[in-house]
Amino acid sequence: MNVGIFTESYKPYVNGVSVSVASFVEQLRRAGDTVYIFAPAMPGYMDDDPHVFRYPSVRFHSRFLQYEPDYTLALGRFPGLAPVLRTVFGATLYGLERRGPLDAMLRSLPLDVIHTQSPFAMGAEGRRWAKRRDIPLVTTFHTLYTEYTHYTPFIPRFISLPNILRWTRMNCNAADTVIAPTEAAREVLRTWGVRQPVSILATGIATASFRGGDGAAVRAAHDIDGRDLLVLYAGRVAPEKNIPALLTAFQRVLASRPDATLLFAGGGPDLESTRRRAAGMGLSERVRFAGFVAREAMRDYYAAADVLAFPSETETQGLVLCEAMAAGLPFVAVESPGARSVVPAEAERYLIPNDADTLAGSILRLAGDKDEAEQLAAVGRAAADAFTETAAARRLREIYAEAVGRHHGAPALARASGT
Repeated sequence: MNVGIFTESYKPYVNGVSVSVASFVEQLRRAGDTVYIFAPAMPGYMDDDPHVFRYPSVRFHSRFLQYEPDYTLALGRFPGLAPVLRTVFGATLYGLERRGPLDAMLRSLPLDVIHTQSPFAMGAEGRRWAKRRDIPLVTTFHTLYTEYTHYTPFIPRFISLPNILRWTRMNCNAADTVIAPTEAAREVLRTWGVRQPVSILATGIATASFRGGDGAAVRAAHDIDGRDLLVLYAGRVAPEKNIPALLTAFQRVLASRPDATLLFAGGGPDLESTRRRAAGMGLSERVRFAGFVAREAMRDYYAAADVLAFPSETETQGLVLCEAMAAGLPFVAVESPGARSVVPAEAERYLIPNDADTLAGSILRLAGDKDEAEQLAAVGRAAADAFTETAAARRLREIYAEAVGRHHGAPALARASGT
């Protein structure tokens, strides 16, 4: 199959969407598919993949407009948009000269299916070419965008919220097939008015790559005693991740376990404000910040920790939880659609309400009961084996074939599936 993926997030930027795209691309190619990736231009970054194509993008220089300074946004096709962004907003634009060559290429690129990863600029581009070329369109609902309106503080929520719902609904209803990571996410889409078929597919993980890490090296690098209780937060440090609740819970953990350390493994827009908040709470001596950690190095961090704290309520898929379970790291997770989708029934007592006291109490319970922690680790390892990359990619190829069949009819379905 020839697949065109249109995504707002891709390398070198790291978040759940970029990780998901990279994982599926690798597995699809191993299965013999040709995959083209279309993503916003990232200044200073050179792709080593000849099938990655970069679209014009924009970066703002005001924190009011650009919440994450290293992120670029894909530039839409609105007439006259570029000069307005330059002159009115003082933005920097990248790759404007690429639009024409990309259009020329996409007119004839051999594609069997287009797969978009958001409803926004790159999603609109994918929809445009799917319609012009009469190519089946698949889209993935990665994110509860209604919980991310803080990234557009210049637009009041009463304006941004209905528009996000409208864009998401329109994007999904324009597709032949919608992918949601969990049943809960599918139900959200139904309440938003999505009528198209919705298939459930979570991003797979390479379970073996998160095992056998060097935890001692991580503890030494961050000056953490090997006997101390180490609580790990892994992921972006951002407003939607519920970081203040985690700091409050950790403050209560410290009251019972003064040897505890909280380690943040991840970068993000709230990294410095979280550092300041921790200092203001008197936690500076017991909180460490590793900053961005490459995914291949995360197994060392999972090996170093005694418990993972997963405080976010907005996840549609708990990738970090899957990784931690694969590594055999006990966890405490605030309930969210993503967390519920991956936490096995035997571990549901550690799927908790968003309450700092409950979070602290659960961490302390694991810290004080070695048998309980080992049992949870074993349950997690077994559950993680259900989320392999190979199985996820196999199901994605089936979804593509179903979309081709739905778009073009049953004979095309048989051809696309290789039967």
